[in-house]
Amino acid sequence: MTEECGIQTFQNIFHRGPEITDACCDVLVKFGHPCHSEFIEVVLSTGKFASHEAEILRKSTAAWKRCRAIVEKRAI
Repeated sequence: MTEECGIQTFQNIFHRGPEITDACCDVLVKFGHPCHSEFIEVVLSTGKFASHEAEILRKSTAAWKRCRAIVEKRAI
């Protein structure tokens, strides 16, 4: 994961950042869903975002699905 894509992903899921770019979606999907899920779990385990956990999990799922769809669409 590049620093730029890591920041984009974090901002999109944990804050009100913009959508993850297509290029960073490529990177995210390449790392795989287990890596993405572990990243979310590790950040949530700090407790800093505990009051927003449901929203973060929803945004995480939405970001993953959106990125996977973008990557799969280009593969066709």
